[in-house]
Order: sequence, then structure tokens, then C-alpha cells
Amino acid sequence: KTFRSTALESLVRNATLLGGNCTAALTFNNAEDAMEILAILKEDRRAVLACIYNRQGKLFATYVRPGVTESCPPEPPEEGWRFSRNSVDLSKPILLARKPVGAIYLVHDLDEMYANLVRYLWTVASMLLASIIVSLVLAAWLQRMISGPILELTAASKKISETKDYSVRAVKRSRDELGQLAEAFNDMLDQIQSRNKALREARDELEQRVIERTAALQEALGKVRDLYDNVPCGYNSVDKDGVFVEINDTGLSWFGYMREEVVGKKKVTDFLPPAQHAMFQEVFERLKQTGEIHDVEVDILRRDGSLMPVIVNATAVRDAGGNFIRSRTTVFDNTDRKKAQ
Repeated sequence: KTFRSTALESLVRNATLLGGNCTAALTFNNAEDAMEILAILKEDRRAVLACIYNRQGKLFATYVRPGVTESCPPEPPEEGWRFSRNSVDLSKPILLARKPVGAIYLVHDLDEMYANLVRYLWTVASMLLASIIVSLVLAAWLQRMISGPILELTAASKKISETKDYSVRAVKRSRDELGQLAEAFNDMLDQIQSRNKALREARDELEQRVIERTAALQEALGKVRDLYDNVPCGYNSVDKDGVFVEINDTGLSWFGYMREEVVGKKKVTDFLPPAQHAMFQEVFERLKQTGEIHDVEVDILRRDGSLMPVIVNATAVRDAGGNFIRSRTTVFDNTDRKKAQ
């Protein structure tokens, strides 16, 4: 209910009660009895004015609150209720056996309604203020009990993300769900740190093994290279155009040239007498076709212009399509054999 409806209901109830009590006085035209009945309104702080009218509409009895200058109208106002700024009034007939025997006009001020409204507003404001205070206290408590640990976890996660330092730990401040969360977070970091340690140890061990195996491989390659370069025969490879792509130190010493002067620059025919060029082309084509040649005797034209008799053997290296890529060639010194002949 609104304050206005409550004030109106109270006014209607009082008017009905007063009108009912005055029916006998109106019937017997006893104004004094009606005045005594209206006098009880002195105990009602809301009552400002009460007017009783007889059947002819003449003023019969009145009540005016002390200090009020207002008076009863000579005739009953139009039936109904009206609100003004400071009061509410009601005019209604007085019935006896459902027949009108008079009328009552009653005026109540709204001071009590306004006072109730003020009390209500103060109550609401007090409750609102109390709610705000409780909310602030609760928020501070939640900040310390809930938000604080969560913010600490967030800060720890950010630090770990930025520094990759998995030794950081969250502080467990309680035994509740947040404490369990911090404990689980720390357990996860323990596992990550353990795995990282194991990975570092495995990586260090692997790096050491790689270093050791690389050193062993380099040593083996050195031995192989030493064997390749210093074996008492010539080793070389030439491409499909007869250009040297590889040659060992023995072959270079026979030619009398440096490696950088031969590899990628010199052809086989550059180290053969002109008279043997045609024979070489025929043998080289046979190598490309058959994939091998054996015991081919030629003379090497050395840098100093001398000739060195050699015996050549070679096999072909082909790609997946069967195309000639390079040769594997061995060259043997044939000087002693020639002298023996």
C-alpha cells in the first residue's frame, strides 16, 4: 500500500465510525450528543475538522482542532474525497437502515503521513548505509581472503612467464580451496622444475656425447683422409666433362700441381700428351657406357714436362636415373714395369 491509500483508508474508517455513532443523535435531533461524540477526536492527532449535517443539509455538530482557523462549510461538500498539499478530506452520507439521515465531512492533516514517509526514508537510508558499510567490510575481507591469494597466484604466474624461473612458489595462506589451489600450483611447478632439470641433464649428457662422437668422427675422418691422400697410388674423380672434382695428395705430387690449381679447373687431357687424347676420349666414353675400365696404360704429362707411365682403373658413379655423375679412379705408377720391359 502507498502512504496516500493508507491515509485515505484511515479517514474513511473514522468517518464511517463517527457517522454510525451519530445516527441516534441525528434521529432524535440531539446536537449535544453529536458534539460529545465528535469530542473524542481530541485524541486523534490527525483530525483537523469534523462536521455533522442533518437530513436537511444544515450544520448539526462540529469539531475544530484547537489552533485551527478553518471552519465547517454551511452545507456538506460534494460526496467524495480530495487530497490537498497538507490534508485530505472526505464527505459522505450517514445512513440508517440504508437511508440517509445526515452527512459527515471529515478533514485529516497529512503530518503523520509525512512523518511516516520521513521515518521510512530514514529507515531505507539507514539500511542502505548499513548495507554499504557491510559491503565494504565484506569486500575488504574478500579482498584479503580471496582476491589476495588469487592476485598472488597471478603475480607468480606472470613472473614465471617473464623470467622462466620455475623456482618461484605461491604462498599457501589457508587450508580452504584457495590454499589447495596454491598447493596444486606449487606441485605443478615442482614437476616442471624436475622435468626441466632432467631435460637439462639429458641435454648436457647428449651434448657431451655429441662432442665425444664428433671428435671420434673427426679423428676417423682424419685417418681416412690421411689414408686417401697418402696411399702410394693416385685417387681422383672427374665429372662427365673430364674435369677433376677430387684428387689425393699422391696424384697431385705426381702432377706437380697444387689442389686449387687442379680441382674444378683442369681436365684429364691437360695431363696427357696430345697423342693420347683420342685414346682417352674413347676410354672415357666406354667408362660412361659400361661403368668401368681396367688396366688402361697412359703417360702423365707432369708440370716439369716429363712423362710418367701409369695404369688407370675406374668405375662410374650414377644418379637414380642412371646418368653418369663422376668417376672413381685409381692410378698406379707403372715406371718400374716399363723399365723391366
